[in-house]
Amino acid sequence: MVVDVRQDQVRIHLDCDEKQDVDKAHWFNYSTVYSAGGHTGWYVMPEKGDPVSLYFPGSREEDGIAGRAVRRAGRGDGHNKFSNPQMKIWRTPHFIKLDDKEGIHIVSSKQVSISAGGNLSLSAGKTMSLSAGSELRMDCNGSHIQLSGSVDMKGSEVKSN
Repeated sequence: MVVDVRQDQVRIHLDCDEKQDVDKAHWFNYSTVYSAGGHTGWYVMPEKGDPVSLYFPGSREEDGIAGRAVRRAGRGDGHNKFSNPQMKIWRTPHFIKLDDKEGIHIVSSKQVSISAGGNLSLSAGKTMSLSAGSELRMDCNGSHIQLSGSVDMKGSEVKSN
């Protein structure tokens, strides 16, 4: 079971050990699904408390490689989020859910940012809804629209019908 995480390494409490002092536990490299020598790859680390596998490629204990976090929870009665193979979930303490029927859901208690070096396009086949608790703003090239109980529009030329 993972007791500590840093960069691409984990400390593990092995089932064969009754107790494990976290500060004395060995740092094992963690093998992700895909990682390359350059700047590409998939960086997904387990969290504290996650069970992982530990592989020893030779006789040296310090060469051990941790990987493959294994889900140990029961399969349940069909209400389990993992009971539907058509549903894709990227599970984090909050979540990102990719569902062919329901679409994409991103939930966070903190800020969510989307940025592009080039164009960013948002479109909807029917309705697009934007809502904010206190203020909605759009700024572009000296023009400005602010909605916060009243409407404030600024620009070199403002047209209305």
